[in-house]
This record gives sequence, structure tokens and C-alpha cells, in this order.
Amino acid sequence: MSVPNILTISRVILLPLFFYLYQQASPVVSAILLASLLVTDFLDGYLARRLRQETPLGALLDPIADKLVALILYGYLWMHGLIPTWFATVILLRNFSQTMSVPILVWWLKRSFYVKPKAFPKWVTAMGFIYVFIPFYAVQEHALIMAINPFLQGALAVAELQILMTYLPRLVAIALKRHDTFE
Repeated sequence: MSVPNILTISRVILLPLFFYLYQQASPVVSAILLASLLVTDFLDGYLARRLRQETPLGALLDPIADKLVALILYGYLWMHGLIPTWFATVILLRNFSQTMSVPILVWWLKRSFYVKPKAFPKWVTAMGFIYVFIPFYAVQEHALIMAINPFLQGALAVAELQILMTYLPRLVAIALKRHDTFE
């Protein structure tokens, strides 16, 4: 197991510790842990390239870890009333559909595929991870944050929908053996 893959897996494994610290009213420690978990999204890929440890397994694990982290974080935020249902639905729909495509393609349809993400989906995932700090840690009375929050949610939701709309046709093409790469 390479260092980049360990970092990728740690992103999911350490989430329960984050929630424990968050619920124990340790905002600074939980925020530091959350930030470090989210930084691994950049760091694992960077180290894989730098150390020449890029593998097909790592290329698959990284987006799966991203989707699981997003599903867990945004699911928590929605269940605790920290984000509106419409916003949670968009984020969860995109991440759930992409997560479920792996077992459907690999185990059910027996399709092999490559993962070569483009910059836009990577940036949207990063922005989604940065956004979670607002509902987790923003003081609700802070007027500026409350004023821009709906605009941030709308922009993120539009970007997530755009990714979903380009992803679904590619999923169908791979399922029908007309393509072999998620971009």
C-alpha cells in the first residue's frame, strides 16, 4: 500500500473522529482535522505523481473517497438542518450516482474503465469541500456569510448539476462499451 493510497483511505477512516470532536464542542481541533482530511484530496494525487506511485487502484480509490466524504459530510449537514434540502439533494445525487457507478460497472456489468478527471470536476469537488466549513463553523449571525451563502449554494449546485449532466452520458457509453474512460 503506497503513501498516496493510505492518505486517500485515511480521508474516509478519520471522519468518525472528526464527528466525535465536532460533537464534543472542540471546534478548533475538529476544524483542523477536517481541513487536514480535505487537504489529503490534493496531497494524495500530488504525492502519487511526485513519487511516481500512480496506479489504477489509486486512480479509482481517490474519486471514491471523495464521493464518500461528500456523501457523509453533506448528509450530516442536511440531517442536522444546516443546509437546505434542495442543496443537499443536488450534492448527494451527484456523489451517490458516481459512487454507485463503480459497483454497477465493475461487478454487475463487468466493464473495465479508466478514471482521468478533468480540472473542472476536481475544482468543484474542492470548492464543495471548502464550502462545508460554512455550515459547520460559520456563526449564523454573521451578516456577510448569511448574505452570500445562498449565492455560494446556487453556484455550487449549478456546477454539480453540470458535472452530473456530462457524467451520466459517459456512464451509459461505458456501460454500452462505447467508451472506456471517465473524464
